[in-house]
Amino acid sequence: MDLSLAADRILELLQGDEDFFGLIDDHNATLQFLRNGETIWMEIPIPDKQGSYGKYIPLSEVSALVAGLPAQIDLNDFSEMQFQPW
Repeated sequence: MDLSLAADRILELLQGDEDFFGLIDDHNATLQFLRNGETIWMEIPIPDKQGSYGKYIPLSEVSALVAGLPAQIDLNDFSEMQFQPW
């Protein structure tokens, strides 16, 4: 699924609490989303560090965020994310 289609469909896929959606780029970097009410937990897992960088965003912002993503997921584009060990 390309990013424009993902942006159009993500709200359909995140209908209820605990619904999950993930994107994987060509370098196997992952950006995943988990719905909790009107909030989305967005994270980039870093297996080598045994944790993820993540943050909460409003559900209303998730489509625009996905539409504006670069082709490659880069943690530097998400500097406000906090690390959480697993």
